[in-house]
Amino acid sequence: MLYWLDYEGAPNAAEALVNDLNMQLVDPISQPFNPWILDPTPNPVTLDLPATRGVDTINNMEQVTIIDPPAGIYTAEVHGFMVPQGPQKYYILYEFMTDVIDVTYPIGGEAFAPGETQTLRWDAYGTPGDFAIEYSIDSGANWVLITSAVSDTQRYYEWVIPNVLTGHALIKVSRGILSASSEAVFTIMEVPQNLNIDWACPDSCQMSWDSVPGAVAYEVSWLGNMYMDSIGISTDTSLIIGGINPVDEFWFSVKALGPNNAVGRRAYAIRKNPGVFNCIIPVDAELAKLSPASSTIQDCQDYTNVNIEVRIKNMGTSDLTNIDVYYQLDSYGVVSEIFNGTITPGDSANHSFITTIDLSSPGSYKLNAWLSYLNDGNRYNDTIVSIINTMAGITISTDTTENMESFTLCSTASDCENTICTLDHGWINVMNLQGDDIDWRTNSGSTPSNNTGPSFDHTYGTYQGKYLYLESSSCYFKEALLISPCIDLTYSILPVLEFWYHMYGSNTGVLHVDALTGLTWNLDIMTPLSGNYGNAWNKQTIDLSAYNGQIINIRFRGITGSSYRSDMALDDININNIGGIGISEDFLNSNIQLYPNPGNGVFNMSFKDLNEDHIDITVSDLQGRILFHENIQNISGTYKTIMDLSAFSPGIYFVNFKNERFTHSKMIIVQ
Repeated sequence: MLYWLDYEGAPNAAEALVNDLNMQLVDPISQPFNPWILDPTPNPVTLDLPATRGVDTINNMEQVTIIDPPAGIYTAEVHGFMVPQGPQKYYILYEFMTDVIDVTYPIGGEAFAPGETQTLRWDAYGTPGDFAIEYSIDSGANWVLITSAVSDTQRYYEWVIPNVLTGHALIKVSRGILSASSEAVFTIMEVPQNLNIDWACPDSCQMSWDSVPGAVAYEVSWLGNMYMDSIGISTDTSLIIGGINPVDEFWFSVKALGPNNAVGRRAYAIRKNPGVFNCIIPVDAELAKLSPASSTIQDCQDYTNVNIEVRIKNMGTSDLTNIDVYYQLDSYGVVSEIFNGTITPGDSANHSFITTIDLSSPGSYKLNAWLSYLNDGNRYNDTIVSIINTMAGITISTDTTENMESFTLCSTASDCENTICTLDHGWINVMNLQGDDIDWRTNSGSTPSNNTGPSFDHTYGTYQGKYLYLESSSCYFKEALLISPCIDLTYSILPVLEFWYHMYGSNTGVLHVDALTGLTWNLDIMTPLSGNYGNAWNKQTIDLSAYNGQIINIRFRGITGSSYRSDMALDDININNIGGIGISEDFLNSNIQLYPNPGNGVFNMSFKDLNEDHIDITVSDLQGRILFHENIQNISGTYKTIMDLSAFSPGIYFVNFKNERFTHSKMIIVQ
């Protein structure tokens, strides 16, 4: 090959080459060989032609090849055909490509397990015959044939590893009189199975595994800053690992060591979670719970005198008596008290502090609680920290609906916690990576992924209508907390929470609903919804009468599923009071009339003996979408009016009548 570093050509030149050098290779009988060239004519036919030998006038690299050259002296002649920018330095490079075999995998040092399939690979020049493959378990002293019929065009073979134990394995590939083997030996040995953390104490843990046939020892590793680092050798099937911190997470693995320097492959690592378990400690006092726990609250509830309570659990084997307990709010002084009593092993007891704290002003509070006990053998479970965020909130009453139509649209990017979505009307997304993982996002139209999420809102059933949803792309098993404004149920009779949910997708997660009273979240006030409910909006109703006379908050706790097909959505969240103060359903059914029914769309409405300040009227279709709304004021005696639905498509609809004293529905048919 001839190569030279050419000068830069003029931008408007017909050819980029400036200095044109030409090469010929002359063999021992004075026969010249020109380099290979292509036809640069710009049409598909010439561009697709194979290379031919000729004089190259457009490239600064020229290549000559000779197949099976006879012995003798070869001369490379370089001619300066046109050198306007001389002198021109050039290089001659040459290579002899011989008919040899080179094994490229395994090359040595690998560890294979019996029964698995490994792809053997090699390089070889030309196609003069099929390949044979052999293996050795004694560094090449003896060979076992694997196959003798690998096609001459193939350079790989799928090998099922035999059930042998060796640290001196080799692979040999042959063709005719040519052969090559692995550069160094590799190991065939089973991989340890059923790795387990048997127990974890404050300063150590024990790892165990199943035995490997033929193993003489095992090497245990843990994940360091970048790599799996060796930390110990065991001749048994377990190892006690010291120097750990129980509040940290660790990853451990093990590999078998055999005779004759056999080194097996490391098993898939297992995780040691933070904490202490199956550890016998004579004295171990644990602070198991702190109330209030980390949460987001609103100042429309009374948090001026919040009680602090801790739960103490005896994790040791000896009785605990008279335990010192403490707490500190932010940088204020430490409050110290004594739990007077005895806690037997395995039992727990609560202690309520006499001194309360004030969380009523908006802001972020850090509450740190701990205990102290003489000769405590585990100091890592003595402390709990809560972060309480008090936010300025608003209070709503019953007969309030949130349809998200005034909310600002948020990003639909698959960036998980990086999208922060701010809501209105007192609705709160908990802060990502502090209280939860991701936000509920305001959206309209379809969600970005196919076969999951809604295509339109519930309120209007249009692509412009808004709703809240969870973007699950790349955000699997992520939790999102949506907190309502404060809900005043002081004068409610039979309050209910109604909302519409859309859970469509083959891997849809779980939706929980919780209620906050004071500083306690009452979890799962309905049976959690999980899985695929189809591509439709569905209605859920929850009885809130257990919270009559209180101010509460509702929390929607959504958890995404295992793939992008788990977008979950909410719309039209209603707080209704269906108590019906002295008004029975029979009375309403008789005194609210709609006729003719069925009808052509124009209906007469008649109200008798209701004496109401107002009645709110909505009409919805079978999917629950509200298509008509009217509010009638000052109804007394007998009141008649007309409702014109003549623009509606023929079908079945529901007319809902509602005010502070009752809720009533009638079905109508438009013909």
